[in-house]
Amino acid sequence: GRASSSPAFEEFDLAAMIADVAEAEANGSDLEVELLGPQPFLVQGDAELLTLVVRNGIANAVEATQTIADPMDRRSVSVNWNETDADYWFSCLDRGCGLPPQRDLFELAVTTKENHLGMGLALAYRATLSLRGTLTLETRDSTVTSYEMRWPKPGGSEE
Repeated sequence: GRASSSPAFEEFDLAAMIADVAEAEANGSDLEVELLGPQPFLVQGDAELLTLVVRNGIANAVEATQTIADPMDRRSVSVNWNETDADYWFSCLDRGCGLPPQRDLFELAVTTKENHLGMGLALAYRATLSLRGTLTLETRDSTVTSYEMRWPKPGGSEE
């Protein structure tokens, strides 16, 4: 329900939130999560909705990367964030198991993982829509999976 609710905009430090989420999601793994955005980074948005989107992206990237059998072949997960004149953005890149062909992973109950309900991406997508943003999940150059969220700045050109 919260993912589809009206956002409660406030100013908060996106970089600090991302760092907290990355630490929690990588905890107990041998995987490095690289944080590559400006710090501190104050944004306007709904911190709860954005945490849901960020947590889903980082958790999926860490999980996908850990499916690579040989730890020596695993690459770090890269998390980036910044802004344009019109919007803020967050992205997560991994070189894990990749995406399945021709599946709408943003639909409820669609999953490629055992013992998962297929709720995470669907909720992240709904949270993004609540913020009037966009969420994309795609394969780049056949080896990198990109998860990117953008949402408009208050008073930006998209309002």
